[in-house]
Amino acid sequence: MIEVSLKDAETLHLDVRGWSVILGLRRSLDIPLHCIQGVQAGPAGLPGFRFGDIRTLGTSVPRLVAVGSFWMGKSWERVFLDLRRSSKEVLVLELRGWRYDRVIVEVRDAKSAVRMVEEGRKQRKPALR
Repeated sequence: MIEVSLKDAETLHLDVRGWSVILGLRRSLDIPLHCIQGVQAGPAGLPGFRFGDIRTLGTSVPRLVAVGSFWMGKSWERVFLDLRRSSKEVLVLELRGWRYDRVIVEVRDAKSAVRMVEEGRKQRKPALR
């Protein structure tokens, strides 16, 4: 499970908890708010994997758990997952201009996490040109 918080006015902090630190080989993710293109609550459980999706760093047990970095989809998007078959509250972040194209993780309350990210994006100061 992931704990979601705003690190500062410009950064979303995802803190990896429990066994996921070991399984995913990552302790946290700091995502600049300007890189977030979309945020939503996702469907429960694991995403549909297709033949050709590649786990690059982390752990994957088919139909049970997926934690870490993956190349997924027809367009080979780089995705960070922290999900189990039993995951009910899922947060999906669509990103642009960052190391991952999507981040899909289990959180304690997906709706409140979505609200927090949207509020942070609204309050973010526009970049000076």
